[in-house]
Amino acid sequence: MTTSGTTRDRADDAGDLLVSRVVGSFDRCQDPRLKTVMGSLTEHLHAFLQEVRPTETEWAKALDFLVSVGQFTNDERRELVLLCDVLGASAQVVALNTVPGGSTPPTVIGPYVIDDSPEIAVGDVLPRVEGVPCWIEGTVTDAAGRPVRGARVEVWETDDYRRAGAEYGNERAAPRAHVMTDSSGRYAFWGSVPSPIEVPQDGPVGTLLHALGRAGHRAPHLRLRVSAQHLRTVVTHVFVAGHPLLEDDCVFGVRDGLVQRFAHHPSGTPAPDGRALDGEWASVRFDVALAPAGSARALTAPLF
Repeated sequence: MTTSGTTRDRADDAGDLLVSRVVGSFDRCQDPRLKTVMGSLTEHLHAFLQEVRPTETEWAKALDFLVSVGQFTNDERRELVLLCDVLGASAQVVALNTVPGGSTPPTVIGPYVIDDSPEIAVGDVLPRVEGVPCWIEGTVTDAAGRPVRGARVEVWETDDYRRAGAEYGNERAAPRAHVMTDSSGRYAFWGSVPSPIEVPQDGPVGTLLHALGRAGHRAPHLRLRVSAQHLRTVVTHVFVAGHPLLEDDCVFGVRDGLVQRFAHHPSGTPAPDGRALDGEWASVRFDVALAPAGSARALTAPLF
């Protein structure tokens, strides 16, 4: 027992010396931020290795896994983003960069932001929308509560196949569009009531989730990206209140202030815009407040 303990102590001492040498090798770095980040990363990485003590076989398998994540990534699939999402790293970065003071909370961006969505007028219907119709409306203001005219409200949903639009490439896109706010900062459109979805599980991240005994479900939500001149863009979600998956969202994206009640209306109830609807429909209100553009924590230059 004593010999084994002594051997481990010596290994730890040698490991600490190695960490010091690696961190010391950054002394000539001219970028103080890069030096700080790499020093901290090195120390935490070595601390993890010293705690877990992987075998060489385990280490090789870990590297093979990371390589496979890169190989599985293409123009329409960001497997590394998905890995960061399911480990909570994306949510952590969002939380660290959230601006306090009354602006709408952001949440994980995810891999499906699409820049070239078609424009629809206030009150129009999302293209290709299916499912239970839902009237979605709100106002966009600045942090002081002043209405923002001409804010761009981008929305993307999932369809009945429970896939996000980007997964279809050019063949078929799930509901997505953008609407510009009017003179009172108002936006409105017809979409559908969100349903639960699953993150892609046909790649290495899916294999990891299965090995961990985790389901790949996301709580039902509507995705929004809201931008306006001189204000900070926010990517956020509108989650359905009362859904059981709110406590088990696999990317940890649910945040206070983003859970809203979707009111359900029986067939024959007049719609807000006078539209005649056959069957049940729903409605939800989600107001967005944007922080000043200069409120983001930013670096003067990329790390490298």
